[in-house]
Amino acid sequence: MHGFLRILSRLFFVLACGLAAAKPAAAISCYLSVGGAQMTFNQISLLQPGVKTAMATITYSCSGVSAGRDALVCISAGAGPDGSYDLRYLRSGDKKLGFNLYKDAALSAVWGSIESGGSPTGMALVLPRPGNSGVTATVPIYGGISVASQAGLPNGWYDSSSIGNWPIRIDYMEIDPGAPASCASPFAGMATARFYIQAQVVNDCRIDGTTPMDFGIVPGGPTGRLQAQSTITVTCNGTAYRVGLDNGLHAQGNTRRMQGPGGYVVYELYRDAARSQRWGNNLWYDAVSGTGMGYAQVLTVYGAVPAQTITGSGSYSDTIVVTVDY
Repeated sequence: MHGFLRILSRLFFVLACGLAAAKPAAAISCYLSVGGAQMTFNQISLLQPGVKTAMATITYSCSGVSAGRDALVCISAGAGPDGSYDLRYLRSGDKKLGFNLYKDAALSAVWGSIESGGSPTGMALVLPRPGNSGVTATVPIYGGISVASQAGLPNGWYDSSSIGNWPIRIDYMEIDPGAPASCASPFAGMATARFYIQAQVVNDCRIDGTTPMDFGIVPGGPTGRLQAQSTITVTCNGTAYRVGLDNGLHAQGNTRRMQGPGGYVVYELYRDAARSQRWGNNLWYDAVSGTGMGYAQVLTVYGAVPAQTITGSGSYSDTIVVTVDY
């Protein structure tokens, strides 16, 4: 009877050891997402110099970390479809708006990826002692659009939908407290997500300058038709525009007049060199139209003074207001 009891106790011991070895150990797991309104560049004029900025917030979390250890993560922002980190693109149809993603508000450090081959890098971060229950943290990601050389783009919404939204990635592993943070580490796991980026480019035009119209010195007044011309320089970004000229400060009805010591000198402004098409301020009838391509466009104003009697010598002048509608 005693021999039988000894065998049972040995069997029980072996079974108990087997159950203890089969218990699973905790394993680190991390995820990330971009919350809020994601990243939106609002009301961008490509004719106003400088860099337009936007920001989003990345949320990341890790759990299942061994007691007394930290979690090291590397957060990566993917390259564009062409594989470039130097300049990423948002699209509107076949049009591309250049932008980039940065680690800092000063836009001095491009946010790269663990897949970039070392430059630019992702962002290495440490979550201290997240433990098995987990810790959640956030980090800002900044966007910048330099308008230089992009002024020819048409207005509209440019976004990341053509690539299924922008890829981001988190690689993670456990480390001992105080160990250096680096995206070059041999990470244990990886998770991915995507976030939406959009930019609204608005119509914009500017008048870069005008030149005066000078009919010269006329001894005794104009006995024949005088002619002169001047220019208006306009820059518009990818939009149609119309340029109108008002009737000046001294007009009588629709008759333009220069004022001087002897009263008034009648003159007219035209859209064509033949001086047959009056240039007025009706944007749908007698204005000059064009399409902006992001660079300066020079418009010529043709002037004429008909023969007339002037009773006083001196300088005669007028001021015209230029209006650009777009």
